[in-house]
Amino acid sequence: MLSLLEKNRSYRRFFADRPVPADALLDMARAVRLSGSAGNLQRIRLVFINEPEECARVFSTLRFAAYLKDWDGPAPDERPTAYAVFLTEAQPDKTLGIDIGIAAQSLLLTASERGLGGCIFGSFSAEGLAAATELYGLVPAIVVALGVPRETAVVTDVKDGDIKYYREADGTHTVPKRALSEIVLRAPFDKNQ
Repeated sequence: MLSLLEKNRSYRRFFADRPVPADALLDMARAVRLSGSAGNLQRIRLVFINEPEECARVFSTLRFAAYLKDWDGPAPDERPTAYAVFLTEAQPDKTLGIDIGIAAQSLLLTASERGLGGCIFGSFSAEGLAAATELYGLVPAIVVALGVPRETAVVTDVKDGDIKYYREADGTHTVPKRALSEIVLRAPFDKNQ
């Protein structure tokens, strides 16, 4: 599980000529279905998009990588080949927001297990997304871009308090993570491992 979590990074560049198989999307949907839900209310609905024209319309609604100031997003041959749009009946409240996070992580872990990757977007044009897809009268909460990663993503330790992800000269996407000793305040194990 720890290896899968380390592999499950936010990927923003994909092989645009390698579609996400329908059976992989089905497994992701099953993962969302099996995810925990506060009060077992199960308020999340999904729309999967994998047709190229629809994908292009969804792509146009997204805002990419706030920390990468000199990057406007993936080139046409690096764009996602599928999307999962998480929908709700109203703007997410606290427990619904937690449910969405759990479900999105389940979906992405399932994608990672199959050699796929993705990126969660909370920054998108809701109006544009509504125009780009049929939203069934529901509110878009997040969009998860999916595809075969066309980049390498690695985890590194936070240095000098800087948590911003960045790209190495070779294009490797690097994600700083805080040390256990910083995030674990009390534990029955050595936090410096």
